[in-house]
Amino acid sequence: LSIDTLVADLETEPLPLGPFQVITCFRYRQLELFPSIHMRLNPGGLFVGEVVTIQNLERHDHPSLRFLAEPDELRELCSSMKILYYGEGWFDDQALARIVAQKELIH
Repeated sequence: LSIDTLVADLETEPLPLGPFQVITCFRYRQLELFPSIHMRLNPGGLFVGEVVTIQNLERHDHPSLRFLAEPDELRELCSSMKILYYGEGWFDDQALARIVAQKELIH
């Protein structure tokens, strides 16, 4: 198995063209990326992601509200894919939404 990784400032650089078998995104919320993520996955490819939710403000001042997801937002952003796993709650003292979604296979 070969894994190529990329570090990029996605506010200034576009998402690479792909296509990719797996795309991961952790603790980063940029709403306009989600259509690009879906487009850049191979059919059957996986998206694995995690974002901090607004519930986090009940215990922590950071990150600020502009970086936090609304309840069920991550699931809605990935609604064009098959949701294999979705969970929201407190994990390691942070309020998080976690997802594993698969781009549908072309028949």
